[in-house]
Amino acid sequence: MEKSYFDGGLSQLIGWKLLGALITLLTFGICFPWAICMIYKWEAKHTVING
Repeated sequence: MEKSYFDGGLSQLIGWKLLGALITLLTFGICFPWAICMIYKWEAKHTVING
């Protein structure tokens, strides 16, 4: 069985979180749920389970 791992980088994660914060600030919090989903999608996309 292959190992599970995360192939995303720290700088990418920081960039996505800053983008989410910027979107939230520019829309006065209206797009906060969308920003959270955007970050979760990136995390799920870069998580590899059992190869």
